[in-house]
Amino acid sequence: AVPTVALCPGDGKTSFIQAALGGVVTNSSGSIRIDIPPGAMPADTTFRITPVCGVDGLPGGLSTGLGGSPYLIEPEVTLLAPVTVTIINDQHLVPGHPLDAFAFNHTTGCWQASGVGQVSADGANIVMQTSHFSASAYG
Repeated sequence: AVPTVALCPGDGKTSFIQAALGGVVTNSSGSIRIDIPPGAMPADTTFRITPVCGVDGLPGGLSTGLGGSPYLIEPEVTLLAPVTVTIINDQHLVPGHPLDAFAFNHTTGCWQASGVGQVSADGANIVMQTSHFSASAYG
């Protein structure tokens, strides 16, 4: 059988960010927030964040042991400076718990480590830094 990957229905919300000003990108449910500082992007960009619903067939073997839901952040872009990604802690992980962040490498067809996140002191969120957007996951 061929494994399948399912994107949730595309999020209708987009966020236009001017590179010189920076700004905040969120999805319509508010489950993920990206704080982009001024000058972190190479150009003005419109973003969309879509959760991945079916993780059993993720390419590159990431589905085993994944602690949280992956998101597709469009467009794929390499940033000029790190941005802060805040995701609601829907896994109820304890404050201070570290999590690895991953990004999908389209060239190799594999997931690669892209940083480390941590559950906030109040336990409400997972917070991490990244310098690249693509299909991303934490676990």
